[in-house]
Amino acid sequence: MGQDGVMTELATWAEVSRSLRAAHGLAQEDWAAWLEVSRKTVQRWERGLGVPDDRVEKRLGEFLSERDVFARVARGSLTVGIADWDELVDVLARSRRARAPRPVTTVGFEPSLVGRQSDLAAVELLLTEHRLVTITGPGGIGKTTLANAVLARAASGVELVEFAHVGSADLVLGEIATRVDAEESGGASMRDAIVRAISGRPLLLVLDNLEHLPEAIPAIGDLLASCPTLTLLATSRTPLRLSTEVEYRLAPLASDDSSSAAVALFFARARQADAAFVDGDRERALVREICIRLDGLPLAIELAAARLRAITLTDLHTRIDRSLAVLSGGGRDRPAHQQSMTASLQWSHDLLKSHEQQTLRRLSWFRGGFTLDAAEAVAESAFVDVPYLVDAGLVTRHAHRYSMPETVREFVGKHATDGHADDDGSRFISWASQLSRDVSSKLRTPDQEDALDTFNAELPNLRAALQCCLDRSDGGNAHQLAGALAGCWDGSSLLSEARRWLELALNCPGAHPLARATLLNWLAYFAALQRDLTIAARHAAAALAIWMEHDIRLGIGYARLVLGRVAAEQGDFEAALAELRDSEHCMREAGDRWGLVRSINALGELAREMGNLGEAKTRHQSALELCIEIGEEASQPSILADIAHVALDLRDPASATPAAETALALATRFGNGVGVATALDVLGRCRLANSDPAAALELWREADALRLDLGCPVERRDRDALDRDRQSALTGGSLNRRDELTL
Repeated sequence: MGQDGVMTELATWAEVSRSLRAAHGLAQEDWAAWLEVSRKTVQRWERGLGVPDDRVEKRLGEFLSERDVFARVARGSLTVGIADWDELVDVLARSRRARAPRPVTTVGFEPSLVGRQSDLAAVELLLTEHRLVTITGPGGIGKTTLANAVLARAASGVELVEFAHVGSADLVLGEIATRVDAEESGGASMRDAIVRAISGRPLLLVLDNLEHLPEAIPAIGDLLASCPTLTLLATSRTPLRLSTEVEYRLAPLASDDSSSAAVALFFARARQADAAFVDGDRERALVREICIRLDGLPLAIELAAARLRAITLTDLHTRIDRSLAVLSGGGRDRPAHQQSMTASLQWSHDLLKSHEQQTLRRLSWFRGGFTLDAAEAVAESAFVDVPYLVDAGLVTRHAHRYSMPETVREFVGKHATDGHADDDGSRFISWASQLSRDVSSKLRTPDQEDALDTFNAELPNLRAALQCCLDRSDGGNAHQLAGALAGCWDGSSLLSEARRWLELALNCPGAHPLARATLLNWLAYFAALQRDLTIAARHAAAALAIWMEHDIRLGIGYARLVLGRVAAEQGDFEAALAELRDSEHCMREAGDRWGLVRSINALGELAREMGNLGEAKTRHQSALELCIEIGEEASQPSILADIAHVALDLRDPASATPAAETALALATRFGNGVGVATALDVLGRCRLANSDPAAALELWREADALRLDLGCPVERRDRDALDRDRQSALTGGSLNRRDELTL
């Protein structure tokens, strides 16, 4: 309540955190260090996505006490959104309540219906408008549970017919006849007896587990047509394909946060298994990870939670990757195919035709989802089979991409591949090899952005293909894949990952000498970026020896490019100049303008280090013009950053700033972390030159954090200027003072 009696707006923890930081001149990373949390945690707080726990709250109290915050607030010299410790406690409590899980109501006592209230209402509404509604979805999704809830809420005129135990379509009408008290007489057929028994009375029949009896569906359609007062609610893993059918596709339970329906279901079942099960923040975090691993599948979640009778939550979390071994021991009152996930998946698998089973096996190699084109590349009948596998819940579709739930993939890998040598991953490797060649061929064209987008979308699959090659000691494909993908790793700044895969591929037997030289060259390049100069020089020299033995001028040019950059970084400018000039000559001889861009620009960087700013400016401008001429945008951020550095060295911040800003925009667009860090560095220098040291420091902090993640230190040519400018910014200086200009 304000002094004038008007209620003031209540502060949130996000606002208080920002206010405390701003009042004490702390960047997010400094605040994180003080409170002993990560910078990402502070960022989440200040987006309203979290609240300090008890440990952090204690550190916060120490900070407030040490800085005498509340006394300064009382004197009016400080405003941080809170006046005393009680108000802070209230802010934290309110923020926690805002994030707390909302209570979930259930129908009756059935925990499995948690999170299905909207589904229940939707199905009940459909039944008022349509005479045949089929609840579809994969095994274990909760179709039977939902149908039973509909049945339980119906006042009268409802009968349940269960078909899980029925092995023949011939017996379906008999099961229905029993439920509607139909009596055969006078030679009438079973079908006629059922029609007569229903005879005008409103009736809802719940037909459960129809997926394994497709031959009976025409008879069910005939009953529906012959009995105008009959309504059918069916459950099946796939639609019945009757003309009057309305399908209600049941989705997995949401597991996006600790208050989600999947987590609530786990806790409901966990308390049945262990009445003393604790509901705390740590437990909810572990349970959420378990639910995500189980794809939000209710049966899998229930089976996992039931394990808490015998093991701890921590042990379950540790072992959940062996999910099919863990997910067993369901209630004996369930149908056999619902007592374990293996049994449930075996049931679904056995309903597939042989070509559908083969497609499922071949699709199980994909680890990051797949397109229909990719599916057709590994399985000839994918165009026909994939839609059915989606209907069966064994594959899911998200826009134009498909994926396979982890439990299904694990089942296929362990139980469905025996005796099928043609599904050993060879087709998957062939697809990945062709894709890598296609992507690599576009990296030096105007389509390079699309190529990198494709690479990033398929990265989990390409990793899986590489690992498959290594597991099979398939050196030929491993070398081809790694060599083709190296440019993508570079474009996406996956430096450490690139080095790891290249080293593994080089150790795989069967490399052609020229393929080996290519991998060595790339490995040297990535090592140089991360300033492992001795390793970079060794690999580049090994590659150079192979290129020279075979007189491959282009290869020689790339090897000398790396050797020149290593020499420059080590301060041996004479050797660097010789290597880079030779590299430029080889690139021109080979007609490789993409490589020529790099040689020319590297010579510009060396010229700047040697104090020849005019030559540096000319070289960088030539490299940029050649980039534009060949439509190569991905290399422009580093060149523009170099142009901006040289402009600052020449006391021309007006020219430097647009170059630096364009470099940052391009690098961000391409997702090139190294380019972003380089652009942030020089943009910080521009801000300092324009008398904004605070902005400069913030940009450098961001660049430092990014470089730490990438394992990519600042290069020698920029290090001295950045160190000097950073010191000037820390003392409130500006590059507008002539004595601080970088000459």
